[in-house]
Amino acid sequence: MAVYFDKERKQWRYNFIIAHKRYSNYCIDPKTGAGAETKSQAKEIETKVKAAVLEARPILPILPFTITFAQAMAAYIAQVKGGRSWGNQRIYVRELLAHFGETTPIMAITETLIWDYIAWARTQKIKIWTGGGVKPGDPLPLGKTEESCWRESERTRSDSTINRYLDALRKALGIMAKQRDPNNGQPLLMAPPHVPKLQEPDALPRPISPTDIGRILEEAPPHLADTIRLCILMGFRQREALSLTINHVDLDNRGVWLRGDETKGKRGEFIPANKEAVEILQRLMEQAKERGIQHLISYKAGKNGKWRPIKHLDTAWHRVLRACGLEGQHKFHNTKATFVTAVAMAAPAPVAQQLARHKDFETTRRYIRIADEVTRKAVESINFNLKPAEKVKSRTQESHTEIKLLLPTMDKPLNLMVGTTRFELATPSPPD
Repeated sequence: MAVYFDKERKQWRYNFIIAHKRYSNYCIDPKTGAGAETKSQAKEIETKVKAAVLEARPILPILPFTITFAQAMAAYIAQVKGGRSWGNQRIYVRELLAHFGETTPIMAITETLIWDYIAWARTQKIKIWTGGGVKPGDPLPLGKTEESCWRESERTRSDSTINRYLDALRKALGIMAKQRDPNNGQPLLMAPPHVPKLQEPDALPRPISPTDIGRILEEAPPHLADTIRLCILMGFRQREALSLTINHVDLDNRGVWLRGDETKGKRGEFIPANKEAVEILQRLMEQAKERGIQHLISYKAGKNGKWRPIKHLDTAWHRVLRACGLEGQHKFHNTKATFVTAVAMAAPAPVAQQLARHKDFETTRRYIRIADEVTRKAVESINFNLKPAEKVKSRTQESHTEIKLLLPTMDKPLNLMVGTTRFELATPSPPD
């Protein structure tokens, strides 16, 4: 930081760092004891102080092989801690530190070691969290530990899951490559190893059929049914729909306003609503006011419970699918796929991307592939007139009869065909 004038003390101050130590004080000439009166004098005094510090304490260069993997992960934690995915990030960091070693120099982490980690990760069994509404890392009830809330399944990790761990590793090493030695300005990690991105299966979004939607809505409790309707009619993600409050709704403009911190793309958005969606929003607003709560979607546990907002609907969603006989066929995000696919069938691609709120058009293209009318017409135009094959009589039962029937229709007598196609009679014809 440059020198600055302290308005409260009415004196110039300096503030700088050398060898990871901060030096801050008033700009007083160490030889004369006089304070600086101008910014130029303050800079001169700062230069003298720096020179005195450097003479008293020589600066040692920060060598790459002295920086440990734990330091790299600590720099990564500082950036992701407290974020939406912090619970998962803690798991990634903990495993990476245990596998590569906290004291391992970052220069010793090579691409070969990274592939060894990938091979090991592919053999690990998937663990399922059984802590209920408590997230990993949150305080647990008495008598429970975080280790006891994880249950090991029979499935092993997929490359999609391993990619989440590799993303954390890639970013941690990337931070070290961007940070520079304050003494010589060189990167702390000159040549970071290549962290591969494993190929993941590209699953197309699957819209829910009207029949299945009807069955789900019949079985769903009111709070789940209202969330499903909002997601299908307006294209909300589950988290967005559950976070809606009375203040989000704009009935004059017939839609909903979302702030940048409330969307996946981190940008403010306006979501228009059709007539049916507006009626649902009005009903939910009146309902929220009656319940004395701001959130449009709320739930009360028991008769004496209080109405409260909902964090997620995964448990209720899977329970309803089991009741409908649709378990494993649909994810909740398929409600958004239903909305985007319907829009793609009725509107041009730019409009579909805008209403889907996709930053990348390639994401919208996956929905357009499902709704492509030209492709559908091309498939429907195929007509081969395929008919069931006629039954053929057994050769062993009527072989002699068939030969007798075929003989009159042959162009040439059987004896004239001898030798033309290497065909020899079993019994030679008698001489004339």
